Amino acid sequence: MLNRTLSPKEMAQMIGASESSLKRWIDSGKLVAHKTSGGHRRIALPEAIEFIRENKLLIERPDLLGVNIDPRFSDLSVDAPKNELLEKYLLDAGQEEAFSIVLSEYISGTTVQEICDDIIQPALQSIGCLWEHDRYGIVIEHRATEICIRIMNQLKNYMAQPQGEIQAVGGSPSGDFYILPTLCVAMTLESVGIPVANLGANVPFESLLQAVDRLHPKLVWISASHLEESVEWGSGVRAFCRELDTRSIPLVIGGTQSNRLRFEGLSTVTAGGSMAELLGIVRQMDLEILNPQNS
Repeated sequence: MLNRTLSPKEMAQMIGASESSLKRWIDSGKLVAHKTSGGHRRIALPEAIEFIRENKLLIERPDLLGVNIDPRFSDLSVDAPKNELLEKYLLDAGQEEAFSIVLSEYISGTTVQEICDDIIQPALQSIGCLWEHDRYGIVIEHRATEICIRIMNQLKNYMAQPQGEIQAVGGSPSGDFYILPTLCVAMTLESVGIPVANLGANVPFESLLQAVDRLHPKLVWISASHLEESVEWGSGVRAFCRELDTRSIPLVIGGTQSNRLRFEGLSTVTAGGSMAELLGIVRQMDLEILNPQNS
């Protein structure tokens, strides 16, 4: 699906419009397209999706998007909360079905922040309670989390990627191997026009600071889903925060364990527990890194 493009005919079929209408939209500048060396017009998939989202169009041929499963044909009501639908598919290890839920919500106008906060997070939270009754629940939770990582990375192929210099850098610290939370942060920021460098999980503070000094971001984030019970870890994160403070670089700390951290006297450190809070913090910082068209 990477670098996938559509012809005007394919996009017209996908949304149930005429090919002449597509060409008029391209000629008028409403829909971005480029010409191949042979003179044929092609529409990049992210541009097509953005046009569909902005104009609230319906998809009549999801197969042209590479999605063959329609969530309306599941044995759950289409009116059921999407987090419950996603939970069902994750429990069944249905990656394609799970992705169809996420993609259909994104195409219909649901933001990446809402997908993370309102669909993925509650679905995984519910699945995460299974181990209390059956130790095999841990296996199910890990499998479901891995599927969510895959579908979020797959979703990136349908999103326009912000251009320009890196504006935000972050990841999960040493000892924290949770990939999904920091991935959700990165994609949430990208969805509002902020170029990011997501360093992933288990990143030493020294390495994170080196990335800050080389990339010169205006914002740094730490996703704290697991904290090492050690004096060294606590002193390490405080030292890292002080280094950022001397550079006047704001730091946002989120994740399920963020409420355990205390940073008195460091004015540039802010804690947030959700993607919605993250975007609220970024907007309040007034860093001029948000793209007004996508915010």
